[in-house]
Amino acid sequence: MPLIEGHAATRARWSANTTTMSDCEEPEAGKEPTIPAIECMFKADGHLLEEKLNHYIRGYGYPWLSAATSPKATYREEHVIAFIQRNFQKGLRWRLFGMDMYGPQTTLNVFRECWHRWRVLVNQPGGGTGVTQTNDTDLHDVLKADYMVEETQIFMHMVRSTGKRCPVYRAETCIDAMAKIWAKWKLHVNAAKGFWRTGTLNALDGSEDHLICREAKRYWDRLDMPAKRRRVMHDVEVDFEAGRLKWTAEHIKELIIPYPKTGHMDVIREFQEDEYPQLNVEEAADDSEDGEGAEDCAAAVAARILDDASEDGEKEEDLWDLDASAEKEENLGEETGKALGAGSLGEGTAQRPVQASLTYDQAQEAGRHQEKLQMYERARKIMESIGDRSTAMALCRSMHAEERKARGRLQKDPAIAQALTDRLTAERMEDARQRSEYARKRAAEEEVKKISDEEKALKRKIAAAKARLKDLSTLSESAEALKRYSPEMLGEGKAHGGPAACRNLRFEVLDRLLAHGDELGAQGKNDWKWFQREWDAKMAEEHGTSWGSQFAGIVQNLLNQLKAGDASAVADFMYNETVGVLSALPHLQV
Repeated sequence: MPLIEGHAATRARWSANTTTMSDCEEPEAGKEPTIPAIECMFKADGHLLEEKLNHYIRGYGYPWLSAATSPKATYREEHVIAFIQRNFQKGLRWRLFGMDMYGPQTTLNVFRECWHRWRVLVNQPGGGTGVTQTNDTDLHDVLKADYMVEETQIFMHMVRSTGKRCPVYRAETCIDAMAKIWAKWKLHVNAAKGFWRTGTLNALDGSEDHLICREAKRYWDRLDMPAKRRRVMHDVEVDFEAGRLKWTAEHIKELIIPYPKTGHMDVIREFQEDEYPQLNVEEAADDSEDGEGAEDCAAAVAARILDDASEDGEKEEDLWDLDASAEKEENLGEETGKALGAGSLGEGTAQRPVQASLTYDQAQEAGRHQEKLQMYERARKIMESIGDRSTAMALCRSMHAEERKARGRLQKDPAIAQALTDRLTAERMEDARQRSEYARKRAAEEEVKKISDEEKALKRKIAAAKARLKDLSTLSESAEALKRYSPEMLGEGKAHGGPAACRNLRFEVLDRLLAHGDELGAQGKNDWKWFQREWDAKMAEEHGTSWGSQFAGIVQNLLNQLKAGDASAVADFMYNETVGVLSALPHLQV
């Protein structure tokens, strides 16, 4: 059955990178459940859509949810490493980290990244994931069913609310649907049980063998796994006693047995599982009536004119967001520049193709088409200038529809077709040049802003360092000032710590110390004067005539702690002395 509309939507896809964890358990009352990480990968060039989606996701407040983009919505090595860095931190114990046998997930860089985060990567072969990988055995069936229900409800709502026969979802809509399902902790608790059902986790004493079930149970019995387990345990004990086992990345990687070659698909290549359709010009032109495939249509025409200079000219951001912003247009300009060749755009000397000669009637037909497009373009610019984005996008769709009609009506005449093709090529090249120039200017502005931000950050650091130096200088001055108090002035050699003048000097020194540490809490501020009086009286009674020198030593020790960066030294001292020395004193708190 031929597809009448929505061609572009069939080429816009996204992938969900799911994870399962063996320690997902039912949460206790009042505690947040443990939710594994998930990432939504969308098809787009550049990083503008990725930044937009992650900004949107941050509004959820879910630390386990993220978004990424790639040219074909499939993971490359850099995406796998970024996913690991974003979601898996170094823990308190080593863990086994399983991934399927997909090319970008089997590289040495991915293994080392896992190792740095205390995880041993074990790649599971594709033929065994349906038996032993918990994502396939205990998660994806339920997840896919729930997502299809959610997507169907969204689809029917969009059909009723927009009136479109085949509406296209935004990327944010897909994320909303997946996040709603993924946040259900029961889904992950059930998936965690799959580690025991598949035998991936199993007690070495055989006490959990009865939990293994389904296809894994048949393989377990057929291969006599209990006997193999005993033999491996014996080998490990012998190697450990002999000192042959070393906990290093290279040694552990050697112990992981590679998947045996079968002679079929032994070489793993990127995108080998992709089902990416390659459309010809006619198929690309016959796109949806909503104009969502217009970018792909224009790219197909440009690709034919330029002898397939670009592998894929379509911009998928527009498929996920019909209200594409100026930032996306800038990104399109950069990619178009690459397709047309760096030589022409880099120097700004794009050459116009040779124009075909037309008869009067042919020129009239092509002129009417061109005039109509120019009127649409002027109206679109007016709408954008007054901020009416919806009308501007509607005019864009009308322009694309007119171009599609012209391709079928005017290309019957080879001369007209060639003239339109030449004109279209020149316009595309000029647009690409302008967008590339805009991208360079914007990159320069961002670089200037980055330098300015770094300068401001450096000034803040310098100011903080100066403030810290001033505090240290003040502390040093306080220490020097303390030396001017002789032990005799502080009550040394006098009974009961000396008269009131000596006691007041000791109070003054304590007040100066307090000013250099952390501010006391409300309770500490209320009790400070009481603490000074009662603690000094208690210590004067205990130490007698030697209290002056003992007090000087205590103060000097507190100053040393403050210099070392312990800003709470005075507050901690007050608390400890209150508990250890003054706790037995009768007192009334109101």
